[in-house]
Parts: sequence; structure tokens; C-alpha cells
Amino acid sequence: ISIASKGNSTNTFILSNNSRLTNGLATTDLQGTQKLDMELRNISSSNQTFNLDDFNATGSDALTIDAKNISRAVTIDGKKGNTAAGTYKTLATANTSYNITHYNVGTLTVRDLQAKASGIALNLESDNNILLNNLNADGSSAALNINLDMADNKTLTLDGITQSSSGLVTLDVQGGTVKTLTINVTGNASSFTLKNTSSGDMNKVNITGNQALSMKIDDLAGSKAAEIDASAHTTGKITISSVAEDDDFTFKAGSGGSDVTGHTSAANTLIGNTGVDKFTGGSGVDTFGFMDNATALSTSGSGDGTTLSGTIDEIAAGFASNSDKIQFVDSSGSLITDYTVSPAVSNGIMSFHSDDDKLAEKVKQLQATASILAKEIVVFQQDDDAYLFAQGDSLNNDDDVLIKLTGITNGATLTALTESSDNFLITFA
Repeated sequence: ISIASKGNSTNTFILSNNSRLTNGLATTDLQGTQKLDMELRNISSSNQTFNLDDFNATGSDALTIDAKNISRAVTIDGKKGNTAAGTYKTLATANTSYNITHYNVGTLTVRDLQAKASGIALNLESDNNILLNNLNADGSSAALNINLDMADNKTLTLDGITQSSSGLVTLDVQGGTVKTLTINVTGNASSFTLKNTSSGDMNKVNITGNQALSMKIDDLAGSKAAEIDASAHTTGKITISSVAEDDDFTFKAGSGGSDVTGHTSAANTLIGNTGVDKFTGGSGVDTFGFMDNATALSTSGSGDGTTLSGTIDEIAAGFASNSDKIQFVDSSGSLITDYTVSPAVSNGIMSFHSDDDKLAEKVKQLQATASILAKEIVVFQQDDDAYLFAQGDSLNNDDDVLIKLTGITNGATLTALTESSDNFLITFA
């Protein structure tokens, strides 16, 4: 059916479908320029889709759909029949909001909408899973605020949530019941800011899926320690940045690699995986964990022609002398306890012949040095950076670990590598 909302005030009504009909109501095309407030009842025959191509009401509460009393999935579709990413219904009037409430059975899906103005809001309430597909904010003042009132331990699936031309998409988990949320990233990459503002009770986010994700954390968990566990995420880099949070923060990477900035004034625990992981700490005492035997690290050639291939993880900034810790973990993220500072190297600081002045040459020497045994580690300088090298299970093997500590020897000198309860500290001054 088609429903055209016209007149001078909000049209309010109940939409019902006799459940005894053989061919039940499935699709409703909404039209018109007047606000609409609709409750669904007695619709049990089909999942419900509402197409908004020709619905042009604007302002606060432009559209309200109350689907609490039906046992069907509900889809809000900005572009009827669209399957192409990047094609949207545009919302260009500031402070326009849609309110969708969906309980009982099935997933609530919202798709194909673009904010071209400030204050565009999708207020979504559901006690089941939610799917957001092909949503965008475009323009210097464009803001798409997606306010989520969800039940605990549900999944928010994201497919192509994007920000372009300085636009901002914010996912704000509200309502107070959510302590753990799973974000499944699939189909297309997504980029947004994640908040938990109303109650500050959400303290764990699981990230799954197989697409890249860029997420800024803003006010996550209120006054509680927060954890983001992406260990089940398989493909695509996860990029996470943080505003000035002061609560402890733990991150576990997936196999697609990561670029994660911890909370600026808290104790961060940042744990890598088999991909290339880049971590930035804060002013608190941070722990950086890197996977043992993650991927092949190998050299080829000789002399100045030596080349290096394989995974090089990185601590980009925020590593404090004789305070922050490096550790090694297994595939489950558990601490490995059989690494030790090489006793054959004074203070754990490795030196090289002057001819070995390139990183690849130094790694080649380390992999072949008989005095550095399996599971022993050293640290050395290369230009303005320090590198921590961990010998693998045997010499000349490629299961070694190499970690770059960016910039810490720019104006400073390495003085010691020490071990404390299977954590390793580097002193430089």
C-alpha cells in the first residue's frame, strides 16, 4: 500500500492487517510532507518494509513508527529497491528525526539514508538485533546521530556506515541495559564515533566480521574500565582512536591488523594478533602485548642489498621509559612465560658491526647469532627508533618477533632491557 501524509498537523493512526488474510501486508510506501506517527498492530503475515523515497516530512519527530506489538522484522528503506552502496535518500533539513521502536521477533533494519545537515537523528529502540546498512553523513556540518536503545548482549551489524567531507556519524548506545554489545562489520567498511552517554554502563564491545572498521571512542563506559575484544574479527584493519578518557582500557586485536590509540590518561592494555598491529599508549602505565610466532620474519640477500620481509609491529608513541611494559601472548591472548632477556648481551642492548647499518642487516645477524638462544630477546637502535627482537624457536628460523618503538632514541640513549614477571621494560634517557 501507499500512505500519503498531508495536511497541517501530524497524522496519527494505527495500521492493522487482518491476520486471516492469505496475502498479508508486506510493503508500505510512505509519501507526503506532513509528519506521521503510526502504530502497527495485528500484523503477523509478513516482515514489514517501509519505503521512504517520497516521504519528505522534516523537523523533530518527522516519522514515528511503533512496532512493539508485531512479531515481524521491520525494515526502514530510504531508497526502494536500491542495492548499490553510496546511493541514499538525502535528509537535508537540520534537526530532522525519525523514531523507530521494534520489539519481539526479528531484526530492525535501517538503510540507505544520508545526512546533509546538522542534527539528523535516528532514534532506534529494539530488544533484538539491529542492522544498519548504507548510512552516511556528508558535508562540513552534517551530523547523523544514531541513538540506540538496545537490550544487553545483542548484535549491531554494520554494512557501509561512512563519513565523507567532514561529516560525522555517531552511534550512541543509550538506555542503561547494555553492558556488552557485539558489533559485526560486514559487506562494506564502516567509520563512526561510538558513545555510551545516558547511563555509562556499557563496558565491553565485541567486534566481529570481515570488513575494515574505523571507530573513535567518546565517553565509553562512563566511569568504568572498558574492553574492546576484536579477536574474532578476521579481515580488514581496525582503527580506534580515543578522546581524553581516564578509565582503564583493554583492546584485543583481530587477525586483520590494527591501529589503536588507547585512552590518553589511563592504564591501557593493547594486545596484538597475527596481523600488523600499531599501538599508541597514554600517560598511564600501559601494557603492549604481541603475538608469539605470529607470522614469518625473514631476510634475503647480503650486505647493503639485504632485504627484510614479514610483520613488524609498532608502538608508535606513548611508551614510557622503565614503566610501560611489553609482553608476548599466544593465540588466545594469554601471557607466554618462557621469554627472557638474553644473558649474553650486556643490559639486553645489542650492538653491531659498523657495516651492519641497515635494519635488514641487523635482523639477519640476530637471526643467525648463536649467542642469542630461542625465546631470548634484545633491544637495539636504528636511527631515531628502537627495535625489540625476540628469537623464535630456533636460530635462522622465521618465527621471530620484531617490534618498532618509534622515536624513542631521538635524542635519547638505550640503557637497559629488563624483565619483571614476564613483562619487559626498556630504559632510555
